[in-house]
Amino acid sequence: MNYSPKQITIVCGPTSTGKSDFVFDLAKSSLPALIVSSDSRQFYKDIPIVSGQDNTSNLPEGITLVGQGFLKSDEEFSISQFQKYFYQKIKEFQSHHIFAVGGSGLYLKAISQNLETITIPQNRPLRDKLNNLSLASLQEELKKINLEKFNLLNNSDIHNPRRLIRAIEIATYNNRHSSKHQPRHCEERSDAAIQFHWIGLKKSKEKLVKDISERVKKRIELGAVEEVKGLLNKYPNQKLPIYSTIGVNHVTQFIKGSITEEELVNLWTQSELSYAKRQMVWFKKQPQIVWYDKGI
Repeated sequence: MNYSPKQITIVCGPTSTGKSDFVFDLAKSSLPALIVSSDSRQFYKDIPIVSGQDNTSNLPEGITLVGQGFLKSDEEFSISQFQKYFYQKIKEFQSHHIFAVGGSGLYLKAISQNLETITIPQNRPLRDKLNNLSLASLQEELKKINLEKFNLLNNSDIHNPRRLIRAIEIATYNNRHSSKHQPRHCEERSDAAIQFHWIGLKKSKEKLVKDISERVKKRIELGAVEEVKGLLNKYPNQKLPIYSTIGVNHVTQFIKGSITEEELVNLWTQSELSYAKRQMVWFKKQPQIVWYDKGI
C-alpha cells in the first residue's frame, strides 16, 4: 500500500521573500520534518552560490532538506520526474511532517495536482533538431502546428527557447495521437489522503529591490564568478539548460569581458526583479494561496 501523508504545507512566493527561513521556522515546530526544495535551478550541484542553495551542514536536529544539489549540469529533470522524486522522498520519510518550498510554480502545482501535459514524454530527436533553430524559427514552428497554443503564451514564454521547444514537443505528440492524451497519476501518490496548505510570502517592491540587490552582491562576494568559471570549464556547451539560470548567463558575460562588474550587478538584479514579477503574476492566479506580507 502506497504511503501518503495527510497534510503537505507548501511555502511559495517570488524570489528573495524569505521562503527558506520561513519554512525552517515552521519545520522546527513540527519535528521530525522533511523539507523538499522545489526551485528548479537549485537541483544543480555545480551552482550552489548562484542558485542560492541552503547550507545543510548546520540544519537543526530533526529536519531533513532534499531537492538541492543532486543533479549534474548536463542532466535534464522534467516536471514529471520531479513529481515522482517528490513522492518517493516523502515515502522514504513516512514519519515526518512534509513541507515543500520554492518559487517554481509549476513544480509546486505538479505535486498537488495532476497536470495533463507533464507525463507527455520528451522527444529527443525532435529536441535535437529544434535546438539548432533560432528563436524566430521556433516561434514560427509553434504557430504552424498549434497557433492557439502560441497565442496563449505570455511574453516571457514566447521569448524562451526552452519553453517554446516543450510547447512544440507537446503539440507534436498530441497531433500524432488519435486519442487525446490522458493524464496519468503519479504511481507513488494517493491524492485522496492529502490536504495541501499553500502559504505565500510577498514584499513591497521597494523592499524587494533592496533585498535582491544586496543578495546579488553577496553572491558575487561568496564566489559566484569562480563558480561559473568552473562550470564553463567542466561543461563548455552553453546550450545546456543550466546556462539559462539567472545569474549564470550574466556572470558568463562578465567572464568573457562583455560587461563590467557594475553592469553585472545591475543586469543580474534587474533579471531577478523581472523574474519576481513574473512569479507574482503566476502565483496571484492560484486562489488556494494564503498570503503573508514580509515587510514594507
